[in-house]
Amino acid sequence: MSQAIGRLQADLKGQQAVAMLYYAGHGLQLDWQNYMVPIDADIDKAEDVPKQTVNIEEVIKTFKSASTRMNIIVLDACRDNPFAGSGSGKGLAQLDAPPGTYLAFATSPGNVAEDGDDAMGNGLFTHFLLKELQRPAKIEDVFKRVRLQVRQKSQGRQIPWDSSSLEDSLAPDFIEAQMNMGLIHLMRGELARGFALYEWRWQAGEVQSRHFNKPRWQGEDLRGKTILLHAEQGYGDTLQFCRYAPLLQQRGARVILEVPKTLYGLMQSLQGVDDLRAYGEALPEFDCHCPMLSIALAMETTLETIPNPGPYLFVNPSQRLAWAHALGERRLPRIGLAWRGNPQHKNDHNRSMKLEEWVHQLPPGFEYLSLQKEVLATEEALLERFHIRSFGADIQDFSDTAALCEAMDAVICVDTSIAHLAGALGVKTWVLLTHTPDWRWLLERQDSPWYDSMRLYRQDVDRQWAPLLQRVAKDLSSIGG
Repeated sequence: MSQAIGRLQADLKGQQAVAMLYYAGHGLQLDWQNYMVPIDADIDKAEDVPKQTVNIEEVIKTFKSASTRMNIIVLDACRDNPFAGSGSGKGLAQLDAPPGTYLAFATSPGNVAEDGDDAMGNGLFTHFLLKELQRPAKIEDVFKRVRLQVRQKSQGRQIPWDSSSLEDSLAPDFIEAQMNMGLIHLMRGELARGFALYEWRWQAGEVQSRHFNKPRWQGEDLRGKTILLHAEQGYGDTLQFCRYAPLLQQRGARVILEVPKTLYGLMQSLQGVDDLRAYGEALPEFDCHCPMLSIALAMETTLETIPNPGPYLFVNPSQRLAWAHALGERRLPRIGLAWRGNPQHKNDHNRSMKLEEWVHQLPPGFEYLSLQKEVLATEEALLERFHIRSFGADIQDFSDTAALCEAMDAVICVDTSIAHLAGALGVKTWVLLTHTPDWRWLLERQDSPWYDSMRLYRQDVDRQWAPLLQRVAKDLSSIGG
C-alpha cells in the first residue's frame, strides 16, 4: 500500500493536481492516530499496528509534498477495533483537516459504519457516494447529500463526518479544478459541459494561446466568411478534430486549415479544405479563427452528433503502390504494432508499454510490422529476434505511416497518434488503454463514437498490460491467423 501511494505521489509531482484517496478497507485508531490496514496485514497486538499499516497523516503529507493543490481523503474504513481496550476506541479518531484538504469519514469518530444490504452491494456510505459522484457538483455538496442519505437510510444510527480546510481551493477561479472537471465530464460522455469547461486549458497553461487580430469563431453565421481552423496540440488531436473542416464548409465558409508540416501531405486528402497551410507558412486573410479542440464546443457536439466517424482521410495512390512494393507478397495476415507514444507526453509512462512485454504475447500465424518511426536500439534487437518487420527509416511523414497502416489487416496500438490515424483511415484498429484513459476514450465501452473501425481494450484495476495482451492474442484468431 505504501508503494502504491508513493507511485501516486510521483504521478502528481509538479502538476498542481487534485489528489483523491478513497479507502474502503479496514481502518482503526490507536492512541488517537488513524491507520489504514492492508488486506495482507497480520496484526496480533497493538504494537504491530504502526509497523504494518499506513498512517492517514502520512498520506496527507505525501500528497502535500507533491505540491498538490487540493487533497480529498475519503475513509469508509470505520469498523470494530480489536484493540479498543488498549489506548484506542471504535472507528476512527477525529482529525482536523490541514490546509487544502477535505476529510470525509463514513461515520463520526468513535463509531462504526454499517455494511448496508445485499441489494446495495456496498456499505451505506460507499453506495451513496458512488451515486452522488455521478452528479456534477462542488465536493462539499456531494458529501452533504451523502451524509443526508446515509443518515436517513440508517435511521440515525450512522452519521458521516467530515472536516474541511479547503479555504479558496474550490473557488470558481481555481483553474486546474475547472479544467479537470471538464475532463471528467468529457470522459463520461457529457461533451457539451465538458468542452465548455475544457476552455480553461488556456488559463491553465496546458497549451499556448495564439493571438490573432481577428475574432475567435463561437458558432456564428459563416456564410461568405473565411475561417482559419488551426491545430493546437498533438498530432493525434489534429487527426481527430480535422474532421470538422467539411462541416464548416457546409455552413458556407471558406476553410483555411493549418497543421504541422509532418501532417501536411496526408491532410491534402481531407475534404472541406479550401486552403491548406503548414506551420510556419504565411497565412492568407481570414475573418475569424478557431483552435481545433474548441471546434466541437462551437458546433455543440454531443455523443450522438460526432461527425465523420471515418474514413475521412485517404492514402495517396502513388504511396499506396510504393508501400505495396516495399512490403512484397502477402503470405499471412498483416498486423501493425505501435507500443510507444511521444515520451514528452505527461502521461506517457502510463499509456505506453515496453516492447518486451508484448512480443512474448504475440500468437503465431501473422506477419507483424512495427509502425514506430523511431525505434530504440534495444527494441531493434527484439524486433529482429521475433521477426517483426520495421520500416522506421523509410517513414518520412504521416503520409507514409498512413499507407503502411492501410496495408495492414489490423492495427494494434497504445493510445497514440497511430490510433487516430488508423481510425481516420477506417482501418481495423484495436487500441490498448491504461486503466485511467484519456477523456476521448470514455469509460467502460469497447467501441468509440469517434471511429467506426475501432475496438478498445482496457486494463483491469490491476493496471497490468499482460492480461490485456492475452485477450488481444485470443481475439486475433478472428482475423484469420
